[in-house]
Amino acid sequence: MSTPSADDMLEKVFDVILQEAKVNPEFSDKIENTFSKQKVQKTTRKPSAKTSSQKFDFAKYHAVNILRNSDEQTLRSRLNSITKDKLKKIALYSGLVLTGNAAKKTASKAEMIQGIVEAAQQYVAQRVSAKAK
Repeated sequence: MSTPSADDMLEKVFDVILQEAKVNPEFSDKIENTFSKQKVQKTTRKPSAKTSSQKFDFAKYHAVNILRNSDEQTLRSRLNSITKDKLKKIALYSGLVLTGNAAKKTASKAEMIQGIVEAAQQYVAQRVSAKAK
């Protein structure tokens, strides 16, 4: 027997409440009084601080593409212009696996940049080698 999903369980709970309210006038009155005495506020989703036009564009920082189309210095400069918390996401977006100090949670921004540059260089070298064969 499989475990029911949260949606299934909630549906069953509300079915039980509805059935009880149909056959038990006291229960039905309690529910009605509970909600009629309280103001129900609509919940609205607050807009995020960033609009869609302000979202970070990871494609502009794709490490492998920058390295292929420019050089190491351009890649380092671009990576240095962004915050440390985005560097791991850029590595992931670029399809790179960070190793050594760059992979540590305590890695500095410089170590992460070095790790991204080295991983991108290795990726490009492997692709060049594969094409040569």
